[in-house]
Amino acid sequence: MGVVGGGLCVATVLVLGLACVLVGRVAGEGETVHIICHSHDDVGYVKTYEQYYEDQVRFIISSVSDELAKDPELRFIQVETAYFQMWWEDERTTQAQRETIKALAASGQLEFVSGGIVMNDEAVAHYEPVIQQMTEGHLFLLNTVGVVPAFGWQIDPFGASSVTPLLWAASGFNGHVIRRINWEESFALKAAGSEEFLWRGDACAPASPASNVSDIYTHILGLTYSAPHGFNFEHPDAKPATPENLPLLADEFFANVLVRLPWYVDSGHVMVPAGGDFAYTNASLMFRNQSAVVAYLNEHSAAKYRNMTFRFSTVGEYFAAVHASLAASGTRVNQFVDKDFLPYIELPETDWTGFFTSRPSLKAFSRAQDANLRVAEMLYLHAFRAAGSAAQFARLASGRWAQSILQHHDAITGTSKLQVVADYKKHLAEATAAGNALAFDALAHLGLAANVSTSARKGLARPRAGSPVTSAVVVCNSLGWARSDMVAVDFDGVYVDGMSVEVSHARSGAQVAVQLDGECEATGTRPTLWFQAV
Repeated sequence: MGVVGGGLCVATVLVLGLACVLVGRVAGEGETVHIICHSHDDVGYVKTYEQYYEDQVRFIISSVSDELAKDPELRFIQVETAYFQMWWEDERTTQAQRETIKALAASGQLEFVSGGIVMNDEAVAHYEPVIQQMTEGHLFLLNTVGVVPAFGWQIDPFGASSVTPLLWAASGFNGHVIRRINWEESFALKAAGSEEFLWRGDACAPASPASNVSDIYTHILGLTYSAPHGFNFEHPDAKPATPENLPLLADEFFANVLVRLPWYVDSGHVMVPAGGDFAYTNASLMFRNQSAVVAYLNEHSAAKYRNMTFRFSTVGEYFAAVHASLAASGTRVNQFVDKDFLPYIELPETDWTGFFTSRPSLKAFSRAQDANLRVAEMLYLHAFRAAGSAAQFARLASGRWAQSILQHHDAITGTSKLQVVADYKKHLAEATAAGNALAFDALAHLGLAANVSTSARKGLARPRAGSPVTSAVVVCNSLGWARSDMVAVDFDGVYVDGMSVEVSHARSGAQVAVQLDGECEATGTRPTLWFQAV
């Protein structure tokens, strides 16, 4: 963690540099409390994402949109586009429901934040599929609802990487919300009243804020992302709001607000999340009771709650209010954080680092799919762009979807249940097969591999005694620059005594040096041909 223009730690610099802004104010006089209703919907964890959708998420999206349409004061944020896309394309979703979503998004009652296919991991996910899943999600939202998300919401990944502000700022995001950071750093930021700051994705960038496109205004949820105690009316122990218990429910909510106030810059606005894992399955129950508490808080604000205003809000409305307030008062947030919040240490001796290496085969599968998908996209572009083959594009889309799903913070990390991991692998294997089929069809379409047979896709054809066999090997460079690498190709069968291999360049005819491994028919070894591709 660092501060531009100084070499002291964040906590020290904050105490010295921002005390004049944060110390001495009366906490909670006339604040506006922004209640952010949300549902954190893991794209696979204990259940597969298909099971979560059928059991819970489809009801969340439908019931929330119904309630928002009834009351213009209500707000909700939608995060994981994987589920929204499944709901949008579900044959049980009516066109009237889709039109309602469009209207709610246009009015600002429903806000899409982050907008990627998943809420991606930030420690072990590679930046390329992270960008891919964000692009897929944003394109879907633009083409269906007509919106492009402008704010990040990464509240559950196990630590936060500085790659995220770099990517999100470059994507045009105007604000970002995170939660899981090292407990010591969290305590230091809370003590300094600085759980909002400019997060600098590029530590080598110029010191001037105006000249740095990698800065993003970031808010840390100082407590859990779930609703305050007594405000989650879907909880098994929750009591519905009644005239008798409304004072207690309102007092509990107000106490939660007072705890948060000293942790942030004095803007006159404070954010309180009101949601949880797969929350608002019964949106009518939630909003009806929450609205009663909010109405009581506002009705008794002058007498009991320090003239605060309580309202349902969105992430965008909160950040807009904060920036407007700071601009009006001439206050500048001069703190820059230019490091990762990794590893995530929840409490002393509870380092969340095991997922860096857990389920290595799944992590390796993801990286292999990166390369396969890149090749398939390049070949699709060259072979089928003009023809516009819907079938071939569907193959490509399946690969993008499977790889995007795998970047979820309970997927690529390996923290989901075994049967869920098997489901991820199944989808990825199907997508890999579809991508390979697309690649071979593209090569055939381009006339580069017209003689490639089904068996040759598994390995080079094995020659028989006295019967030479000629096979085509197409090596595709998926990078943007020239490269020279050793290539290994297996044969479709065991070694045949006396077998010899010659390799020549298809265009120049020049002979290529080769090496044949596994030359032992008695052991049943499948031979491998090595040569250098340039």
